[in-house]
Amino acid sequence: MRNLPAPLLAHILGDTTTLAYLWKIVRTDGVTATMTSLDEDIVFAGETYMASAGVDPTSVVRQASLQVSNLDLTGFCDVLLAPALESGLWDYARVELRLINYRTASDGTAILLTGRIGQVSWDEDKYTAEFRGLSQHFGQSIIELTSAECRATFGDARCTIDPALHTESGSVVSVADNASFVVSGLTIPDDYISGKISFNSGACSGYSMEIVSCSAVAGGAEVGLFMPMPFAVTAGDMFYATEGCSKLPSRCKTFGNFLNFQGEPFIPGTGKLLERPDAK
Repeated sequence: MRNLPAPLLAHILGDTTTLAYLWKIVRTDGVTATMTSLDEDIVFAGETYMASAGVDPTSVVRQASLQVSNLDLTGFCDVLLAPALESGLWDYARVELRLINYRTASDGTAILLTGRIGQVSWDEDKYTAEFRGLSQHFGQSIIELTSAECRATFGDARCTIDPALHTESGSVVSVADNASFVVSGLTIPDDYISGKISFNSGACSGYSMEIVSCSAVAGGAEVGLFMPMPFAVTAGDMFYATEGCSKLPSRCKTFGNFLNFQGEPFIPGTGKLLERPDAK
């Protein structure tokens, strides 16, 4: 049961309503966006909620149980631009959705949903952002399970390897597209598969992406990225790249770091349990 201010509840139960949604979205870097479904701006609690043409919310679904409350919102064309979406700037942004009587803001507001942005998809100029309620956290694993692969992140406190010792700088030589280009500066290209490239000049300066392929070619190394960079990659752009880790014991041994391997590769798996006594 949602508690509503008495004046707002009386207005909702009336024959005619003047209601609007207020969205407040706070990115993890602190940047805030405020929007309203009304066709004119609304000032509430000292903040201006901008009229956002084309924003279309689905019905808000709230559960009395611990099932996840959610809604989808399409639009955002004037706030969540494609490059910002692709670069992940809006990932895990905190969301607050309110209902207000825009004619009489003193009636109070009803908080319909709080949570974070989940999956974001886009098709041409139309964007859809999924908002996940706070109960989403109860569905997440908070303990580690055994695994054959290492559970540490390359360079963290459990791994103990210093990433700076496995990082090289270089520049872009030629570009096929924003996810594939030839670079210089990488001594052993194969070592950078599953690594990370971070640009420090050009339009993509400050942005990083995972490397999924890296092989030696004439003039340098051809790099393939997990996703295209959000802005144009051009010849001459500078970057630094950190070697990757396959999270397998063999890779850990090449770093001389097997004693810190955070996996259990020798625990028998389900295949062993299903073997018959006469199995060859």
